Amino acid sequence: MTRSYHKVFANAATPCQLDKFRTIVLEGGAVSPQSYDATIAQNPLLYFYPNSEDIQGIAALKIPHPDYKLWIFKQADQADQAGRYTYELGWIVSLPAYRGQGIGKKLSAIICAENEVDLFATSRVDNFAMIKILRDLGFIQLGHSYASIRADYDLSLYVRLGN
Repeated sequence: MTRSYHKVFANAATPCQLDKFRTIVLEGGAVSPQSYDATIAQNPLLYFYPNSEDIQGIAALKIPHPDYKLWIFKQADQADQAGRYTYELGWIVSLPAYRGQGIGKKLSAIICAENEVDLFATSRVDNFAMIKILRDLGFIQLGHSYASIRADYDLSLYVRLGN
């Protein structure tokens, strides 16, 4: 059976892979170019579905900057929990033509299965599909929702303990 996704650490990705990934993430509007570049510098594990040429969706296992991570946990009134979580599940994006086909769920499940570590993730409070994916994968909401600094919506923090 062939694998239906491609994964690569950012520092081993081709310039073309990095450019495609960056374009998709930034087009979503939830991440600034500066934040994206700083996170890519931490060498996250990038996932492409079904491959890095004919992309239908992406996701990443990110290694967030400690200040960013602490800020997220403080916003949720859970600063004392930030040290437990080294990795963030994020940048989960299905391209518009492929939305509703379960790609985000597939990629999120793959990342959780391959990386049995304590994870955190954030989601817009009105992104019910993402919240369902996180809950189905064993994530629980930690703390309270908080206002996004990027736009006029609220975010929630979710965590999952590794095995």
